Amino acid sequence: MGSGLVRSLSTNSAPPLPDIDFGNVTVLAAFLGDRSSCGYEVIIQRAFALEGGLTVQLNAYAPEPGFGYCAALTHPFHFASVPGRWTSVTFEWTRALSRVSFGETPPAAPLGTNVTFRLDNARRFGSFDNVDLSNLTLATDAPWVVERSVGGAWIRVDEHAEYATKKTIGPGENISWTWGAVGDGSSGMPPVVSGIYRVRLAVGLSGMMLDLTEVFRLY
Repeated sequence: MGSGLVRSLSTNSAPPLPDIDFGNVTVLAAFLGDRSSCGYEVIIQRAFALEGGLTVQLNAYAPEPGFGYCAALTHPFHFASVPGRWTSVTFEWTRALSRVSFGETPPAAPLGTNVTFRLDNARRFGSFDNVDLSNLTLATDAPWVVERSVGGAWIRVDEHAEYATKKTIGPGENISWTWGAVGDGSSGMPPVVSGIYRVRLAVGLSGMMLDLTEVFRLY
C-alpha cells in the first residue's frame, strides 16, 4: 500500500506499511468523507464474487442523537484485502447510518418461496438544528424492487403494487414486505429462474436518500 496514502490518513506518526502482495490480492478502500464530529464509521462488511466481478457490501454508522461526541473534523475510512486480482469491483450499501438495518432475507431460498425482507429503525428520538435524526421516510408504501444478475448487470424481475403514499418509520418501529419469487416472463419482465438476486430499497433519513440492498440466491 502506498506510503503517501497511509501517511495522509494518520493523525500521528504513520504506522508500519503492511506487507501486501498486489499480484495476488486486491486492496479495498471505503471512505465516508469529511464529518464534523467523532462517532462516524464505515465498515467493509463482506465481499463475494458475482458474474465475473467482485461485489463489496458496506455498512456506515453515524452518531446517535442526544449523545455527546467530540467536536472535531474526522475522515472515517476502512481498508481490507481479498484474495485475487479484481478489475471489476462494485460497492453497495447494505446498512446505512447508526441503528438502521435492512435485510432479513435468507442467503438462499427455493424458487416460489415467499422471500421476506424488513426495514428496522432502532434509532432514538432526536433532532439537531431542526433536522429530524430519528424517523425514516418512504416515498411510497412499497419503494423496493427485486433484480436478477444477468451478464454482469442487474435486471428488474418483480411486479408489485405501489402507491404514492408516504410512510414514516419511527424509532423502534419496523416494516416488512414479501415477494413471491415467481414469474414466467409473460408480463414482459424477465422470468424468475435460479440465480443471484438482490432487493433494493430507497429510504430517506435526515434529508438524505439511501439506497439499501440485500443479495440472495434462488435455486
